[in-house]
Amino acid sequence: MKSFSHILIISGKSQCSDVIRKVGENRLDKTKVFRVGEPTEGLSVLNKIELVDTEIPICIFLSTEIEQSKIKAFLELLDRDYPEVSRGRVVLVNSRLRLNSIMKFAVSDAVGQFINCPVLPIEVESLLRRNDTAVGMIA
Repeated sequence: MKSFSHILIISGKSQCSDVIRKVGENRLDKTKVFRVGEPTEGLSVLNKIELVDTEIPICIFLSTEIEQSKIKAFLELLDRDYPEVSRGRVVLVNSRLRLNSIMKFAVSDAVGQFINCPVLPIEVESLLRRNDTAVGMIA
């Protein structure tokens, strides 16, 4: 297992975010899992870890239960201010939006995938493995 980076979960307390957190903590050595409730708090975490090459988040799980304007603003900021380190790192965690609503967010370069709630541990494991390999190629 790699001992590489961070996982950021932007979501209210939910069963989906609990599954993501537990899998993330078990999957990777020395990885910090941050869970915050709002995109602005997520930005504070990103600034705290300083987004340097050795600190690239393996995944940023972003719940679609958050106000859509906040999701859009967060993704636009990542695309504008952190284009290299955020490309494809955001996983939208959808529990209520229709596909056409999710596609509005999928145009962001930061969005790499989306998964639906309820989240299965194997889905999270697969995403972390895929993104962990991609981060290793960058470093």
